[in-house]
Amino acid sequence: AAYRVIFMLMFLPLFASIAVLPRVSRAYAGHSRDELSVLYTRSLRFAVLVGMPSVLGLWLIAPGLILGLFGPDFEDSIWLLRLLAPLFLLECLRSLIAAFLTGCDLQAARTRSEWLSAGVNLVGNAVLISTLGMVGAAIATVAAELTLVVLMAQRLGSLLGWPAIGSRIMLGGMACAAFWVPLTFFVTLPLIATVPVAVVLYLAVLLSFRQIRQNEAWLVIQAFGR
Repeated sequence: AAYRVIFMLMFLPLFASIAVLPRVSRAYAGHSRDELSVLYTRSLRFAVLVGMPSVLGLWLIAPGLILGLFGPDFEDSIWLLRLLAPLFLLECLRSLIAAFLTGCDLQAARTRSEWLSAGVNLVGNAVLISTLGMVGAAIATVAAELTLVVLMAQRLGSLLGWPAIGSRIMLGGMACAAFWVPLTFFVTLPLIATVPVAVVLYLAVLLSFRQIRQNEAWLVIQAFGR
């Protein structure tokens, strides 16, 4: 049950990577290194700002989501979903980095990274399933995906360097705390209300930062304006 939820959500980053790939290929073919670097940084910043609240949101609504979709027989999947929640953020990053590797003619580097990640997954499953069961499988999956993100970022770093996303991690973390803390420790809401309240609190805090208003928010407004 937990894997099904994560599997469906992971289609969203895939669509985002498909959308950005033509721009990456065009910039690379035109030898626009500066444009590539800017696009890379902006893409990963958006991925962080979307992925971080999604991870904490899944952690928050896991009980209601699992029980509501699958029933009480799947109660054990609640903690598995919480363990697998970081996969969504990692998939947001992985999909975009993979699109940049493909668009920059670094498919071989991407493939090598994927093989190494598969090896980590196999070893992790062999060691952890025998000791931790399904929890071990979830941990191995997250570890393999994290390995893949790091390896691919390193491969792309030789061309575009490391993107400056630290500020978005910090701002996104503060905005996440604005909904996660009150909804976890102080307020109990039904699932249908928890999600919109969390989204409103997250966006309200995020938009209070001038950096977000002048960059990410302005880009979104421009996109809708077109």
